[in-house]
Amino acid sequence: PYGACANGLRTLGPCSDLKICVGRSTTTFTKVQQLFAARFIVAMDSSTVALQGLASGECNAVASDSSGLSFENIRRVGLYAGAYEIGDKLYSKEPLASVVRQDDPVFASFV
Repeated sequence: PYGACANGLRTLGPCSDLKICVGRSTTTFTKVQQLFAARFIVAMDSSTVALQGLASGECNAVASDSSGLSFENIRRVGLYAGAYEIGDKLYSKEPLASVVRQDDPVFASFV
């Protein structure tokens, strides 16, 4: 139920014990602070540590950018193997871009 709580910005009733882990020094953290009261936010040292908070039960939701929450990424990092869902709402649009060295034209053309 907590995915629906966070996705719908709900914090009352069954959502009153929502705890969202989020990396402290991220733009996602700033956005979560704008959307939720401080009592619902668990600030972590990084987005990876935020995923560990979900695995340990310290929180019941995680906020991150889309790439950090992909099924492949979470399974690849091996931090959480339980069932989970990814919300369908984006509350910010952070530009992600690849950067390559100038002396590697093969990789640059691949990217």
